[in-house]
Amino acid sequence: IVPHFMLQAERVVFSNIAEVIKKRVDRTHQVQIGEFTIFANSATIGVPEKGAGDNEQVLILEGVVFVKYENAQAARRYEVPREFFAARRATAFIRRNGDDVNLSATLENGQKIDARLGPEAGSDVLNFGPLPVPSPIREKPQFMDIRTLKNLSEHPEKGRDVREQLDKLLRSQSEEVYLRDLARTLNTGRRTARFAADGENFVLTLSEGKAFISGADLLLGLTASQSAARPADAPPRRIVKLTRERSDGGSPTADDATRALLRVEALPRRNGSSGPPQLRLAIDLIDVSLGVSSESTSERESFRRHITINAPPEIARIQAQSVAEFEHSIKTSASTSKAEQARLHELEHVQEELHCEVAMAVHGRASFAVSCLILVMVGTALGMMFRSGDFLSAFGISVIPALLTIALISTGEHVGENGYNALASGIALVWGGNVVVLLLGFVLLWRLNRT
Repeated sequence: IVPHFMLQAERVVFSNIAEVIKKRVDRTHQVQIGEFTIFANSATIGVPEKGAGDNEQVLILEGVVFVKYENAQAARRYEVPREFFAARRATAFIRRNGDDVNLSATLENGQKIDARLGPEAGSDVLNFGPLPVPSPIREKPQFMDIRTLKNLSEHPEKGRDVREQLDKLLRSQSEEVYLRDLARTLNTGRRTARFAADGENFVLTLSEGKAFISGADLLLGLTASQSAARPADAPPRRIVKLTRERSDGGSPTADDATRALLRVEALPRRNGSSGPPQLRLAIDLIDVSLGVSSESTSERESFRRHITINAPPEIARIQAQSVAEFEHSIKTSASTSKAEQARLHELEHVQEELHCEVAMAVHGRASFAVSCLILVMVGTALGMMFRSGDFLSAFGISVIPALLTIALISTGEHVGENGYNALASGIALVWGGNVVVLLLGFVLLWRLNRT
């Protein structure tokens, strides 16, 4: 009953979430939605388009910044954000589809900056989202009905936290595999890689030198021995070429650089997206001659190209893995790296937390139900023992077993949620109050029987 009415109350709140966000911005100038923190100078309620119905709400944000930190700890320490979107003004659209709520926004004169990939070119209109608006209640085991708890216990991969952690790990693995394959392609054969972007193709060529991975980056350039073998007064050779081929038949242009640095980011899947996953590449060209046109060039110390491509089939297969497939691939791998072992440990830890939360929610509800019968028995015995005494004294004594039971159940639920090592202790505390009060009830009834 409680989960049902809590969800009903949540639906009422979500039916006017634009007003909730507006009040939060007016009061603190910031609001947390999923992985992003939204900062804004002011917010006003807009008017939805005709035909949108009650499933769409509009919010106008002035002086807005959408900030995403690496993790919750980084946000609390006010570290440099992982990425953020900034704009003078943004129109946010909050759309509801059943129990799912998403937020998307159109930024006027917007700018996106990624800590890993650097700033992207600003535009008059920049799209943000859609960003899922997480439910503060629906994904909590305490507010789930028994059927949902049973299903979640049998299939932990359906939990939101597990899905989000798996998506994060698969994207990280995809980035490593893609960089490794790209380095192999540039170091063998024709030493050429082709990227098919929207409306144009890019061809990356490494004429000499080597492509090697350093951390999360792919470095293209001469090796230390090749650089040492060159005369000190020799002009630098531009061994990296990035050719841009236009699909409309226009003349291709080429950027020539002495070296390059390439980073890749696996983009998260959007809700309802049926297309292949995408990768975003950032290529830093050093000491570069930019091909402005087929006939003119421009010399730069460095220049960054951003390319968004569909992931190759092998990368798409990685991102399509289920929890069981991901765990099996790591455990059966002939050579498992420390990074892969760490990913597996993170996923197992999230599943362990979810399993313990579900188990404690089930035991807590069962213990509360049983405690009602036990407390009735104890209350009956106390009422008979104090039938001729002071009413307030009898009531005060009767409350003590109830407080003891509630305190132990609540404590046990919090203890048991800390992992498998604490699960048995949590269950013992949840049921310990009932055991103590039950023994008290038997003692009281035995004394009454003797009397």
